[in-house]
Amino acid sequence: MKKMPALYQTVILLIGLLCATGYSKTDVATKTKNVPKKQKTVSLTKESGTASKEEKWGNAPDFALPRIDGTIFRLSETKNNVTILNFWATWCPHCQTEIADFIKITKDYREKGVEIVAVAFERNPDDLKDFVAKKSINYTVLAGTREILGKYKDVVGIPATYIIDKNGDIAFKQMGKISGETLEKKIKILLKNKN
Repeated sequence: MKKMPALYQTVILLIGLLCATGYSKTDVATKTKNVPKKQKTVSLTKESGTASKEEKWGNAPDFALPRIDGTIFRLSETKNNVTILNFWATWCPHCQTEIADFIKITKDYREKGVEIVAVAFERNPDDLKDFVAKKSINYTVLAGTREILGKYKDVVGIPATYIIDKNGDIAFKQMGKISGETLEKKIKILLKNKN
């Protein structure tokens, strides 16, 4: 078996300790304000020579990670959808309790433009695949890396959830367990927003 780098072991240990000590019980919900608005660029189309506005992805850090089937997923591909980005692990009890709500929300809101993306931190990808199949998870599950934690620096424990609007901007974040009721309230507000 290949030995894990010390930094990675430390990160996993800290996440486990924070989860086990009840860190995730403290719902530190923060509405992000003072975040830059979406950026727009103007580009000239080659054929017509006319200017067209092209919207960029918002302030949520974009990333590319493998799905459990090995294909690559890019967060910015969810543009024009409300995206729930969840950081979790199969060994985290609080994370496991969120799964039923995520499955229900996917069933109720996928056709309305809501996507759930779950970034899992596991040592063995096969264990993750088995877990997803056993729990009948119906949303996107990705294999997490250390680099993703560098992009989402607020994630100091799991579970951690970000709700990203249709423009790619972080609209809400919560460190710790999030309830299905809270998710639905936030989703409904963002779906009504025309931007």
